[in-house]
Amino acid sequence: MLGNVVLSRDWVPGSVLLPIILAHLDRRVGHQDLVVGDARPAIMAGQAGIPGLPAPMIWYRPKQRHRQDVLVNAAVRRPRPSERLKPMRGGHVARMSEEDWWLLAPDMSVSTHAVIDDDAGRPDRGGVFTYLGLAPGTMLISDIVLPADISLALRAGDRVRLGRSRKDDFGDVEIRDVQAVPNRHAADVAAGAQLRAWCVSDVLLRDHWGAPDPSPRALAAELERRLDVSVSVVPQVAGGPVTCACRAARRDSFHTRWGRPRPSLTGLAAGSVMTFTVGESVPGDILAAAQRDGIGERTAEGFGQVRFSSPEMTAVGPRLLPTAGGRLASGETGADGLPPAPDVLEETAVKAEIARQVALVLAEGADQVIPGAGGVKSRAQWGSLREQLPRLRSPGGRAEVARWLERTRQVRQRRDVWGEPALLALERLLTDETAVWSELGLAGTALDALVLAADRADVVRASLWAHAVSVLITESARDAVRQRQAAQAAGD
Repeated sequence: MLGNVVLSRDWVPGSVLLPIILAHLDRRVGHQDLVVGDARPAIMAGQAGIPGLPAPMIWYRPKQRHRQDVLVNAAVRRPRPSERLKPMRGGHVARMSEEDWWLLAPDMSVSTHAVIDDDAGRPDRGGVFTYLGLAPGTMLISDIVLPADISLALRAGDRVRLGRSRKDDFGDVEIRDVQAVPNRHAADVAAGAQLRAWCVSDVLLRDHWGAPDPSPRALAAELERRLDVSVSVVPQVAGGPVTCACRAARRDSFHTRWGRPRPSLTGLAAGSVMTFTVGESVPGDILAAAQRDGIGERTAEGFGQVRFSSPEMTAVGPRLLPTAGGRLASGETGADGLPPAPDVLEETAVKAEIARQVALVLAEGADQVIPGAGGVKSRAQWGSLREQLPRLRSPGGRAEVARWLERTRQVRQRRDVWGEPALLALERLLTDETAVWSELGLAGTALDALVLAADRADVVRASLWAHAVSVLITESARDAVRQRQAAQAAGD
């Protein structure tokens, strides 16, 4: 939580899914007999869903935002200082091939609400609060490990609710498919060979005193116990490839029924990569069992998921495909020799021009864009308007925004707050794809100098329409609030 904004993860922890899974089993099962993995963002490739996994910390990417396609695997080659690379922190990657990965960044939606007075049963003067959560339409995939004689009574089309504020219609999830998949394969490891472990979830470990120990040494000790072989951490050689890239993660939660915070969970963060040397040979089926069952504590809740010597660890220069929206992979070109539209350079240039034009338009006040905006005193209505903007990017979102406008007109109090001229202006901006470009003076040939070819301007406008509308309305709202505050200060 940050101020009055409640932030959400861009994935669902296994601890949130666990009660749902337990409620849909045909008989009771102990927590030692099942694993409910974290539900991570995923994409569709044909008829198959490819789950994303936390980006390995040994992957280094350029600092320049327009060069995010080719990475360096620091476990194979340490980046040179002249390359100006930085390790990846956060994000999810889904493997397309041995050298290509999608970078998954799910959309987040904003939901703003007024504070309701318990006695009066209506909004009070306490202001508003905002939820920032996963946007509708986001696809997530979770791995669930069950005994062979246990059946899961979840089928495609079933609906469940996850997360907080479920009574307020948040967290509605539809099950798209439930598939039985084979256990992941793992190759044999010879005596004296190196074994590289990639944490794809947080791993909870303890030292011999029983205290949390998020370190490679603690993972080596746990692997010794699980694999029944001697395991040692490979030391780092100055200037050589990176052997260990890890950090600690802390997860805090709250016991609603007791009204007390739960103990903090501290462990190795998802994405950590460590290299070990095994003293004796390890059969692949033992490693596969460790991948399936998890390492460390609370594996039933999705902690302790580890992958051994996967392609992410061995690829020298993995290629990162930044979107899954039908664009060609980085480096490919169309028939005219140009990259597919919109290119990241075109998007950057047009976004900068949008920001400049918005500042010019609002120099004379928000009333130039939304008539009467300075007189809209309801913060709840401004928050409700801002809540509609992320929906413009989701399938079916424009229809939802149109319904919001219609409902606003139907409620007399809301209609009076905005006024008909403001509602007409908002309807024009939120439903007409040409209105915002005309408002900003970027229609016609105005973008020709900012794109790689004149015939690409309309494609760029289509891809950035929601962004332009969001920036214009958000800045107009801020300007209207400043106007009202200045008027109040002058009156005082």
